[in-house]
Amino acid sequence: MAKKNHLTSLQREMLSPLTGKIVTGFRYEPSPNRQLFSDKFSIRLRQLEHHDSELYLGIHYKRYGQEQAALNMSTNLLLTDRIERAPLLHGFAAEHQKTLQGFFRQPVTGFYLSIQQTLIVHCAHQSLMFELERSEDEQLYLGWALA
Repeated sequence: MAKKNHLTSLQREMLSPLTGKIVTGFRYEPSPNRQLFSDKFSIRLRQLEHHDSELYLGIHYKRYGQEQAALNMSTNLLLTDRIERAPLLHGFAAEHQKTLQGFFRQPVTGFYLSIQQTLIVHCAHQSLMFELERSEDEQLYLGWALA
């Protein structure tokens, strides 16, 4: 049974240029203040034949009032040479680094959004799942796992 991808046609059109780009790194920035700022998970991408430019696919959450929040995606093209010197696995604990190393050099093959607002980024051999979650003390955070 096929599952319905809840991305709209506009969202698919905006994300389609990222399909086929290879994963070259990850960056994680936990929120310093969860009431004001989101956790941020970024996937560094580039074309297979080009090594001179990269972009980041950023996944975080955005608050809408006191009770409402939603997953947010953005693409960031950083116009600096510091990208080349950035660590491949910036901000991740050692056990997460081992998990994410398997994604290196895999192309992104697509995106899936479930009705529960779970975003899945499909790569050639593995997928990453992102969800907006609440901790026991009702603080928001960005959850991620292998899908």
